[in-house]
Amino acid sequence: MNLITDSLPAIAIGMEANSDNVLKEKPRKSGDSILNKLTLMQVGFEGFVIALSTMAIYMIGRQTSPSLASTLAFATICLARLLHGFNCRSNQPLHKIGFLSNKTSIIAFFVGFALLHIVLFVPALSGIFMVTAISAKQLLMIYGFALAPSIVVQIKKMISSK
Repeated sequence: MNLITDSLPAIAIGMEANSDNVLKEKPRKSGDSILNKLTLMQVGFEGFVIALSTMAIYMIGRQTSPSLASTLAFATICLARLLHGFNCRSNQPLHKIGFLSNKTSIIAFFVGFALLHIVLFVPALSGIFMVTAISAKQLLMIYGFALAPSIVVQIKKMISSK
């Protein structure tokens, strides 16, 4: 899971265009940690929102069966983390940096998206990944619950960038 949901977006972020503003920022003091309080709070908030969304769909799936709950949670967290790659591109909201300004991030997302769907829908892989069959309605639920954290993060970025 981490090879797809972390590696592909990380490579794409490495292809992000340079910002002219980076040279206008004050340098970090040599004793300051890269993971300062603000960064840790941001990572914690974003992780919490993804976890909340994943647990919510898990609880919905649990009403049917534990295996469905696990499949819904697995697919949701994978897709949410792929989408989160777009959030990690900048501290600015996507509409300010341009959603299409990094084509590599879009390619990385679609490769991960395709691989997730292969795992979900190729019967030979269902046993390896311990996923159960899902309906079209459940797939749409996965999309919604996976997209929700990115929407929350983007709204937070829009509010804090004003």
